[in-house]
Amino acid sequence: MQVYKLFFLLGILSLVSCVSSNRYEEALAEKRGLEERVSQLEKTQKEFERLKSDYMSLNEQNSNLKDELESCQTKYKNMNKARKDLQEVYDKIVAQNKQLLETSSSEKRDLLEELNDKRTMLDQRESELNKTRREILEQENKMGEMMARLREKEARIEKLNERLDEMNSTMEKTLGSIEKALTNFGKDEFSVRQENGRVYISLSQQLLFEKGSSKINPRGQSALEQLAKSMKEMNDLSFTVEGHTDSDGSVERNWELSTERATEVVLFLQKKGVNPNDMIASGRALYQPVAPNTDEDNKRLNRRTEIIINPNLEQIFELLKSPEVSESE
Repeated sequence: MQVYKLFFLLGILSLVSCVSSNRYEEALAEKRGLEERVSQLEKTQKEFERLKSDYMSLNEQNSNLKDELESCQTKYKNMNKARKDLQEVYDKIVAQNKQLLETSSSEKRDLLEELNDKRTMLDQRESELNKTRREILEQENKMGEMMARLREKEARIEKLNERLDEMNSTMEKTLGSIEKALTNFGKDEFSVRQENGRVYISLSQQLLFEKGSSKINPRGQSALEQLAKSMKEMNDLSFTVEGHTDSDGSVERNWELSTERATEVVLFLQKKGVNPNDMIASGRALYQPVAPNTDEDNKRLNRRTEIIINPNLEQIFELLKSPEVSESE
């Protein structure tokens, strides 16, 4: 009878090992997907910073164009005044010429040469005035184009700011909802923080699991049940469940244990009504500690399960795919 029981247990262990391996591979694939989405968020933030830089550059160019336009207008006024002065001189010379028609031919030639010189100068000034007019028109056209581009940039930045404000507001409300759901549990059992546009719920091992086990204990089930009630009401958000261990034991076992615990939490939340399409389970083993694994207190901090609440980035991605963005790039 004991032999049969032994064979039966060996069969169950073999089956669990296969399932864990499959879950581990799925978790790795889902982890890579999550990291791609995180990379997309970082690109979005860099694009936002680049748009702000372009906006400041356009403002500076706009100011320079205004200064150039004012300079050209001043130059035009001065040249126009000089032309009028020359015209007055020319008119005086013409009047003098009429009076000196009876003077010597030598004096007449001198006057004619002077008149020709003045006429040449007037023609040159007129040409310069026309050139200045064209430059002013070109500057006005450039300023109009720059202002149009500036308005487009401002509109895009305003839209991005609105989306980011909405995301931050949603995550702040989510943070408050989570803290309210876990009011019956001690601060040494969980922590909640908002970072990089996400909400991180860190649940200690002592709250969820016995040491070395991936079976959720009754108190942990109670905490997860409270969390599930809040998570079911969070629309347009996704959840990443990460298992973390300390450095004790083999690397292989830490990988297995962290993945098994994350999977168990996801399965429990699914049973409590959280949409499985919105959840990802992944194991981090000992490779993302929150404290050095130098003593038992620090190791206790590292033995945790984190539920990361991620915002929906689809609206941001759609905005970045807009025709204005493609044109500027």
